[in-house]
Amino acid sequence: MNFPPRTRASDAIIRNLHAQLTAAGVASGGANRCMITVVVTGDVDVPRRAIISTSGPRVVQGALRTAINNLAGHGIYGGVAYTIVHFSGANGVVNPLNSGMATQDHYHVQGGRHCAEPKALEAASGFGDRMTGMSTIWWGNNANPYPDPSNNPAGIFALPCEVCQTNEVWFMKRVEERRMVSKGAARRAFDI
Repeated sequence: MNFPPRTRASDAIIRNLHAQLTAAGVASGGANRCMITVVVTGDVDVPRRAIISTSGPRVVQGALRTAINNLAGHGIYGGVAYTIVHFSGANGVVNPLNSGMATQDHYHVQGGRHCAEPKALEAASGFGDRMTGMSTIWWGNNANPYPDPSNNPAGIFALPCEVCQTNEVWFMKRVEERRMVSKGAARRAFDI
């Protein structure tokens, strides 16, 4: 299982969020540097939901809430249900804190992480919808540490970090199990 691909819809939504953060003058230096991920569910062209998470600060999350309010009801993605995954800085873990996702079975991490991708994926799985796209951007005034080499003229799109890439199969297996439970399917044949 692989992470959902970048799609036209996930790229357009995250570009719009980036443009609104820029227009609002949200600082992109110091403690405000972070990755921002959007996972879309439903139709590939006009998604049903967009789940947004950050790898960092509450300042950026507050600005994202304003940006999402500006998107709601406007344009081609105005009918999308937007959700922000709340950031918690305690303990520094890859999977969201208080997560139902297990932290075993070939899970590899070195040091604490606050990665945006697994948080958005886990939150999206809770709706039970099929995840059709995922895009991540770098919000920072320094060089993007994980630039995506494909279709990235401004250099803002980012690949998952090496920890997320190493754990991609593990994440997606857990996310799919959680999605099926949320959808109402049995988690495993032997679960009661």
